[in-house]
Amino acid sequence: MKKILLLIISVFLIVGCSSQPQENKKVSFHQYLRQIFIEDMENDYLTMHSSLIHPEKYDIKVKKISFGNIDDKNIDYKKRLKTLESYKDSLSGSDKTYYKILHRTYEDQVKMDEYEYMNNICDPNNSFTENMATSLLEFRFDNENDIKNYIKLIESGIDYCKQAVAYLKKQSEEGYFMSSRVSSEYLQSLNKLMTSSWLVSSFNKRTFSFSLSDEKKEKYGEDVKKAYEKSLYPGFKLVKEAVLKYKNTSKNASGLSELKNGKSYFEACVQSILGVDDSLSKMKEKAIALAKQSSDYIQSHLNAELYYKITASNSTGLRTYRSVIQDLLQRYQEDFEKLDHINYEISAMDQSNASSSTLAYYVNPTLDGKETNIIRVNENSTQSKDSLDAYSTLAHESIPGHMYQFNYARMLKRPEILYTVSYLGYAEGYATYVQDYAYKYAPHIDSDVKDILLAEQHLQYALVILSMIGIHNDSYSKTDVKRLWSDYQMNLSFTEVSSLYNQMLDSPFMMCPYYLGYMYIKDIQKNMKSKLGDKYTNKAFNKALVANGNVPIALLESTVIDSMKK
Repeated sequence: MKKILLLIISVFLIVGCSSQPQENKKVSFHQYLRQIFIEDMENDYLTMHSSLIHPEKYDIKVKKISFGNIDDKNIDYKKRLKTLESYKDSLSGSDKTYYKILHRTYEDQVKMDEYEYMNNICDPNNSFTENMATSLLEFRFDNENDIKNYIKLIESGIDYCKQAVAYLKKQSEEGYFMSSRVSSEYLQSLNKLMTSSWLVSSFNKRTFSFSLSDEKKEKYGEDVKKAYEKSLYPGFKLVKEAVLKYKNTSKNASGLSELKNGKSYFEACVQSILGVDDSLSKMKEKAIALAKQSSDYIQSHLNAELYYKITASNSTGLRTYRSVIQDLLQRYQEDFEKLDHINYEISAMDQSNASSSTLAYYVNPTLDGKETNIIRVNENSTQSKDSLDAYSTLAHESIPGHMYQFNYARMLKRPEILYTVSYLGYAEGYATYVQDYAYKYAPHIDSDVKDILLAEQHLQYALVILSMIGIHNDSYSKTDVKRLWSDYQMNLSFTEVSSLYNQMLDSPFMMCPYYLGYMYIKDIQKNMKSKLGDKYTNKAFNKALVANGNVPIALLESTVIDSMKK
């Protein structure tokens, strides 16, 4: 997801007056890390604002208030790699780990630069315009000056949209434009943003921690509307016109495998999301193993009596989101190291930007503040609040998932640049992994029912990944996908297959970090159990998983081993 939506995907903490890394006079390793952190923050206003309350304490200067660059090319990662490598031989201990994490991160950035214009910035499930909207809806106001900067940000929207239009034009010329069907889906979501009401009503509902008269707030509300009408609406209109102009130029109706360099792009993206070098064949092996294990468990344990119990009402008895999180807070310490009291609040999603299928998400706090953690919940979600799905989803987003993950990482006191590392395969793989514990913790549901339902979840993880790789690497048709699921006794209707198939065409990588990340973590857990035998404990392993913050999965096992040795 470009990193404009760093609030949701865990991306986010002093020396010298210059914010640029000093190339002529070599500084210490930690000084260099701080300098590139400052450079990153100064080049990305939204990341800086969402990450820091007091950027001035880090000698960070606001250069430009904007949504950034659509192609994310404001940093020379090859140059950064060269400078980083000059420190390699002098490092030891934790510094070696920091070096490996950053080196891998920048290598992945360089690799992905080879596939210019292949990324679909209008992916209906993660479009740049939806990310712009979310950034505005989640914008933090610490003082009145932030309101002024917010209005400037809205005013910069037209420039960002013009960048997007140029990108879409080039994408069409290169033969990488999205399909006509995906274009139509994207335009439906864009049309919802082409009115000022969602933005103005959201601002007017805001409460501020600082003093602001009603007259001033009303005036700022009018300024927000004017900025939208002057910049954001015209920008969205330009994007809409461009999509309509190019929508019939697509060569991408049957997956990335049909495009020039499509297969290598697909593999490179998956590797980059996870931070691994494994081939797609290796990943398929993991998915097949999980599918077989899960299917065998279901076939050997499911009987008429258990089937009846599963189809009956399975309620946790927890009928509010707060009661679910409170229950998780009481239970998670069985398997996870206890953190000091975490302040959190539950608040409703803005319905102008909420999907009925989305139950909740976590908003990362800043790195230098002590503000309350926020869990956004969807009061109009299709999931019942007392369902096992709701319980596991809130575990994923709160405790022991993302909220735990972020607060543990924040207390590690690592160099600030490490907090900008964002491997979704690790972040979402971990949060999916903790959902297994949610099935264990969920109250008032028989354990045999939970075990079968969890096995079904695992089987779906595996089959989604096999379908994803099949479509974008092996040119699977809908019939191929239907046959794959049938092979594991999952008989989907043609309507269900079509929906799944189209979703994967629209968003080739959407479930990759969740399900493949999960599989890698489970394999590491299996290896640690084998190595440690009776000395293995879930609590020690789970502590080791978060002990180094966000890391590429290729390095995760070695960091886990090092942490469990201590």
